[in-house]
This record gives sequence, C-alpha cells and structure tokens, in this order.
Amino acid sequence: MRDIAFVGLGREKTTLMCQLQQLTRVRLAALKIDCKDDECIYLRKGGSAQIMNCLITNYNSGAGGSNSISGTGATLLIEDSRFEGMTGRAQKRGSGGNAFDLRGTNFLYVRKTDFIDNEKIVRVTSFSVFDRCRSMSRMRSETGVNVYDEGTLVVRRNRCKIKGEASAEFEVSTDDRAVVKYLMDPKAELDALTKAAVEALGLRDNPRYWATLVHHSDREVRFIAWGRLTSLLRGAMPKIRIAKKVIYQVPLEMREPFEAALRSSKALQWLEENEPNLTWSDKRRAYVLKK
Repeated sequence: MRDIAFVGLGREKTTLMCQLQQLTRVRLAALKIDCKDDECIYLRKGGSAQIMNCLITNYNSGAGGSNSISGTGATLLIEDSRFEGMTGRAQKRGSGGNAFDLRGTNFLYVRKTDFIDNEKIVRVTSFSVFDRCRSMSRMRSETGVNVYDEGTLVVRRNRCKIKGEASAEFEVSTDDRAVVKYLMDPKAELDALTKAAVEALGLRDNPRYWATLVHHSDREVRFIAWGRLTSLLRGAMPKIRIAKKVIYQVPLEMREPFEAALRSSKALQWLEENEPNLTWSDKRRAYVLKK
C-alpha cells in the first residue's frame, strides 16, 4: 500500500478498523482507529506511516505484546493523537497495552500526543523523538518510554514518563515556523546556533525537504513550502493537478489540508523518479531536469 490517505470526518464521527501492513507514505488522519485487539499497523519489513489527529483504541488484547503499532525498519510520524492503553478485551485485568513495539532500526517522531494508561509506550533501541508529549496512567506498573543503552531519545518539553535518561533535549525543530521563515528570509529572527545548524543541513535549496513540508499541520508552513518547492522546480516538475471531484469528497474545512497532502505525495513521487537527473543552475536559482 503506497501513497494512500485515510481521512475521516473527525475522531467522533469516523472509525477505522484495520490491520495495515506493507505501507509506504500512508497517512491516517482525523480518525478513531479501532485495533480490534491487534496491531492497527504492522511494519515488520520496513515502511512508513503518518498518523495525525487520531484516537487509537482497543489494542490491550492481553495476548502477545498488546501493541497498537509494531515495526522493524519503520519510519513513523505521530502528531496530535491519543493512545488509550487500557481499552481492549484485557481491560478488566487492570493492566494496559503498549503503544509501540519497535525492533531493530526504526525512526519514530511523536509530537503533541497523549498516552493514557499504557503499560509501556515504547522501547527505545534505535532513534525516537518525543516532542511536547504527555503520559497519564492509573497503573503503578507503568514504565512509559524505556530507553535502552543502544537507543537515542531526544525530547522537547516532555511530560511522558521515562525509564532511563533522554540523550538530549531540543528547543527548535527544522519544521518549526520560525525555521521555515528564516529559510525564506535570512534576516528573520532565529538564534545563532539554530541558524548554523539549518545552514549546515542545506535545507534552503532541498526540494525533498520542502515537498515533505507541503503537508505540514501548520497552514502557513504548508503555503510557504509549496511556494518554495514550485520555485525550485519551475520548468522541471510538471504542474501538479488535483481533480476537484476528489477534493469535494471531504468536508469543506478539511479540503485545503487534504489537497496539500495529495500535492506533497505527488511531488515526492516525482522526486523519487527524477531526483537523480536534477542539476542545480546558479543562473536560474532552480533545478534543471537533464534529458
């Protein structure tokens, strides 16, 4: 399953019951996800998924790991969501499920997400970021985010329980609005250390960075990113057209972010196919597609 979005009408109105596997750039948004006592996402052979503004429930099965999401070699972005660990057939036992079961090398970024009554949130054996997240539990056995010796945990204003120690704390992310504005205007306000890091990463002229930001949760960031992407690839990438009949399938208030997500996906698809043939033109300050 590749480049597909499941977009609901909100957690209160749309429920998705699923066990999804073999995913690449799959997005789940504005949904209540009912795991039905199993993993709703199972990525044991790699893959990538994004969950935004979702409620994840019913993964406390009492069997196996009682996990909501499992992965090996997976890349996961979770934003503005809620994991309810007590819900499931084992609820009466008084123990909770586990939000994630990640093994091997994985990349997990969790932002502004609440974890309620989870026995364990994740075992950090690879790389994980918890950005302004919270955990709350009625269980004394809660261990929260478990940091192993080989793992790296980076946090920003974290309110999740941690077993072990975070490797580092940060104040600014490369997709924060302040960073995006600085990349468009070097005179914009930003601290010197972050400026140096952003310049070292070479994000200003990186089309893949901007294509990813086109489906950012911040509308202003989406707008800036699309303008920068189309400027960098003008004359190289064909104009991306989204059929109106597709956009009109979702509620009015969700159409703009939905269309942005589709544009982002199509741009990333095009880059996958054509990036090796792109060369930078100093004269045009844009990329040229080699024939």
